[in-house]
Amino acid sequence: MNGEDPPERPEYVLNIINGLERYNPEAVGALEGYLTEQCEQKYCDCNANRTLLKL
Repeated sequence: MNGEDPPERPEYVLNIINGLERYNPEAVGALEGYLTEQCEQKYCDCNANRTLLKL
């Protein structure tokens, strides 16, 4: 884990950003939902958000 990996990150997001799902456009919905969760709980997961931007 580095400074960009929050402890709140769910397992399904970890699987997306570290696996082949990182390149799957169908992962956008899950990552958008996770971004909403980040906003509501006031934290940031830079790696997950970067993955969403790339998709």
